[in-house]
Amino acid sequence: MKKINFALLCLSVSFAFAQNPVSYPKDTAISKPELNFEVLWHTFEDNYAFFKLRNIDWHAAYQKYRPLINANTSDDSLYTVFLRCWLLFMTIISMLSFRG
Repeated sequence: MKKINFALLCLSVSFAFAQNPVSYPKDTAISKPELNFEVLWHTFEDNYAFFKLRNIDWHAAYQKYRPLINANTSDDSLYTVFLRCWLLFMTIISMLSFRG
């Protein structure tokens, strides 16, 4: 019985570590606004499972919005870029919900 409990514990721990972790940017010398954008983008990239199903090109969104962020980006400007990304995302989702 102890061996079965131990095996189940090991199995559950391995599943916990097998979860897809958020991939943070490798460059640790980037500014706070750049890091915030990277973490937001990578969090969606790593955890939202329906980009292909919903026909969302998340990488195109990165190419469009990432150049707008630099070390001098204010909090308000960063918020505006986040909002634009979110609105792009939600517009596509809402268009799909009206279809079906």
